[in-house]
Amino acid sequence: MAGYGLAVFVGFYCCKGWAWGNLAGMDGAGRWRPFMFLLLTVAAGVVTAVVPLLPSSWPLVVRLVLSVVAAIAAGAAGSYVSEWLNARRALKASRAAAIAEEAGRRKALEENRNPAEADESPAALLRPTRGVVPFAGRADELKLLREWCEDGSACPVWLLTGPGGVGKTRLALELVEELRAAGWQCETDIAAGREAEQLGRARELGRRCLLVVDYAETRPELAAMLAEAARLEAAGDCGDVRVLLVARRAGEWWETLGSEVPAVRGLVERAGRCDLKPALTQDQSDEQVVLDAVPAFAAALGITPVPKVSVTIPEGAGRLPVLVLHAAALVAVLDARQEGGGVRAVAELGVLDRLLGHEKRLWRQSAQVKGLNAELVLLERVVAALALLGAADEADARTVLRRVPDLAEANAERLGRFARWARELYPGTGSAWLEPLRPDLLAERHVTDQLHASPELARACLTGLEEERAVRALTVLTRACAHHRHASGVIEAALRADLNALAPAAIVVAVQTGTRLGDLLATVLADVPAELDDLQRIADMIPYPTVALATAAATVTRRIRDLLPPDTDPAQRARWSHRLATVLAQLGRQEEALEAITEAVNLYRTLVQERPDAFLPDLAGSLNNQSNRLANMGRREE
Repeated sequence: MAGYGLAVFVGFYCCKGWAWGNLAGMDGAGRWRPFMFLLLTVAAGVVTAVVPLLPSSWPLVVRLVLSVVAAIAAGAAGSYVSEWLNARRALKASRAAAIAEEAGRRKALEENRNPAEADESPAALLRPTRGVVPFAGRADELKLLREWCEDGSACPVWLLTGPGGVGKTRLALELVEELRAAGWQCETDIAAGREAEQLGRARELGRRCLLVVDYAETRPELAAMLAEAARLEAAGDCGDVRVLLVARRAGEWWETLGSEVPAVRGLVERAGRCDLKPALTQDQSDEQVVLDAVPAFAAALGITPVPKVSVTIPEGAGRLPVLVLHAAALVAVLDARQEGGGVRAVAELGVLDRLLGHEKRLWRQSAQVKGLNAELVLLERVVAALALLGAADEADARTVLRRVPDLAEANAERLGRFARWARELYPGTGSAWLEPLRPDLLAERHVTDQLHASPELARACLTGLEEERAVRALTVLTRACAHHRHASGVIEAALRADLNALAPAAIVVAVQTGTRLGDLLATVLADVPAELDDLQRIADMIPYPTVALATAAATVTRRIRDLLPPDTDPAQRARWSHRLATVLAQLGRQEEALEAITEAVNLYRTLVQERPDAFLPDLAGSLNNQSNRLANMGRREE
């Protein structure tokens, strides 16, 4: 009996590796392991117990074979136990690593909330990437986005929209933090023009990935990115990649995206949508949001004890964007640092002007330290020019700053000192060299203030721009129209001063932002001094159909038709009359449209008599247009 036990013991250690490789390897998925462990344990026990009871007449070879079988079974069972213990240890280690990684991220976020440096921009504390105030609210929206990411069968694209300051970027960053903790790869710094390339690289990572594309409405290469997403989805390779588009609104840019590419059009139609409202949650008042933010800003500014703040919200203001509420809390804390004692936080858009006052104190102090020898008014204009036009590097910043009237004749060394001063105050993140005045609402407000106060600065900054820079400038000013009463006037004056250079950019920005800029362009096109050829060129740039530019299209087309000389070729006059009828009908101005198309029909009838082969198709088209106009007016028999 002792001999057989010794044989089993030796067999266990000699054969367990072989047993594991041949028996345990049979259940690759691991779901049969508990059953196999029990079976092997029983088998080992049974064979070990039975072998000593076998008749002595049985051959020795049989007894040895049974002993080896018992040893193999015991070895395999032991290997299962060892493997189970190792797996448990690995799982615990993996969980511990994930917890440590998340703790590291949270620690980095907490470090961002450390007391600000004395020379740091106060407004920087409002940046969503800074995360000074802990994330709160938006539970439903966050849950919706998380479920979309985890649903492998969902459309890979989601559009997140909302007015400026409601917390779109902060919500996206909170989603990023949660997904990273769950092992996702997340990219938030997607360079303009490289969206499709970034998507391809994300797919090659072989792990779940989220790409956050901020300012999606301004991305000219967005259609190419979505085309790549559609291709990957069709090939079954997009299940682990998600693209979150962030924009202020879903307007014409979204509705027409991919109109010429069916795959992209289908993706846009299936994409998830979420439009953020100002209120973080219905359970918390705006006043409470302000009060909850005060301790966070006090800690970031190193102010103790936390100042006592009372909150005033103007009557009838409705729910305010979280940025305005947090700005009110920040300004109250900054005021308390200067004045001491209790302070009042007034939550309204005007609080951004008060925050700019604190920024300007920083500009003056830092300029003195750098020995710039500049008055505050010049510093204000320097920041405004850079915020309006941007700068890719120091050389580009010097070019932009030469547009500031007081620096037009400055040498490169002086311009460089101003550029470096601005960059030290507002360093860029990711691929950006400079990011003056964030959040965006603050930059929009300051730029509009400066351009309105100085028409000379406005002319210098908005004249002779290349299209890319003109698009940026008009985007800033058009967004400012939502919260600054002088923004529209600045835009109109700029369009009148340099229509030929700004019109192409205005058409692009109007499609991205809506009817406000389109209507301003229409006002200018109605009477601005312009050559007929220039007006025709502008008319040809306006897309059809369009909502944002419908009024501008009708205005410029009518003006072109009316400016045609008396000796104009009748065919050309007929074409512009037909076109005018089309754009007027788009606006619902059916009577005017009928008048215009009737003129076109009469002209084409005359032309057909002379050259039927050339003009019969044009007459047919005009008659069709005319019949539609009559039908829309209820004159169906005609």
